[in-house]
Amino acid sequence: PSARQLEFMDLELTQFMHFGIPTFWDAPNAFLHSANPTFHDCYTTSIDHGPQTEGFYPCLKPDVFNPTDLDAENWMAASAALGMREIIITAHHEGGFALWPSKFTPYSVSASKWKGGKGDVLRAFADAANKWGIGISYYLNVQNDGYMTKVANYSCAEFIRRQIGMVTEVLTEYGPVNRLWFDGTSGSPCKQTTELWQQVYDTIRKISPHTMISSYR
Repeated sequence: PSARQLEFMDLELTQFMHFGIPTFWDAPNAFLHSANPTFHDCYTTSIDHGPQTEGFYPCLKPDVFNPTDLDAENWMAASAALGMREIIITAHHEGGFALWPSKFTPYSVSASKWKGGKGDVLRAFADAANKWGIGISYYLNVQNDGYMTKVANYSCAEFIRRQIGMVTEVLTEYGPVNRLWFDGTSGSPCKQTTELWQQVYDTIRKISPHTMISSYR
């Protein structure tokens, strides 16, 4: 193993935080008590969630996201008490909702009512993590974006441009980024994802060569 890989192994304990629109979804009881009560933004369409989608169907509308009691300092204090040395947060899950005011998607915290559209989960997360000395990591699903594919209907080229833009924002504005975690679910307008992944990897290596990549493609 390389020195960077050994450094990662020495972390010993890392934490995964699944946080986004589904955290605040008002789900029917029958769904909550089903075998797999998980809603990933835009993909559970067999149940009635129409009042929570409006013009974003089949995705949940941004106003569903309203973390009025968000306290990133509390997150870090609890994680540090558990011995965590790195936290991964779902900055952009497969539904496409971005936890920061990205310039590359209209489906983000800036479209929500939280703090009048001025909220920024990643800013609070990164600032608190740096203060507590906890490694910053992000889950980004660059090849599965429900909003861009099912609502905005972007072309493959536009989809790639926007995903690369979001990767760039996260690396340049919310770091230093210890690791990026990618998922293998598929939901893009591209027939092949080779070009997308090549640009993703090239972008990471150019902007933040120290960032580790948990690859899944």
